[in-house]
Amino acid sequence: TQRAIIVDTRIELEFSKAFVQGSVNIGLEGSFATWAGILLDPDHPVLLVCDNGKERDAIGALAQIGIENVRGILHGGDNDSTGAIGAAWFGALWGYQGVPENHIK
Repeated sequence: TQRAIIVDTRIELEFSKAFVQGSVNIGLEGSFATWAGILLDPDHPVLLVCDNGKERDAIGALAQIGIENVRGILHGGDNDSTGAIGAAWFGALWGYQGVPENHIK
C-alpha cells in the first residue's frame, strides 16, 4: 500500500499555525500547478488540506497536470485549535508518518 502525500494548499501563514507533520505546503495562490508538477509524483495518492470552498480549484489544477489520485480532503479553518485537531486526526486516519523521499520527485 502506498502512503499518501499530504498537500496543504493553504497560504503559508495558515499552514504555519497548524499542519500535518511532513506535509508539503503548496499554496493555491501563485504557481500551484507548477510546483505540484515539480514536487509530486502522479502515481502516488494525494490527500489535500484546503480552505473551505477551495477544494475544486485544487483538484482541478492537479487534474490538469495529470495528478488525479486525490483520496481525501481536510478543510482548514480560521480557528487554530480546530485546525490542529483536524490535522492530527487526518494524519492518524491515514496512518501518516511523513513524506518518504521516494514519493517526491
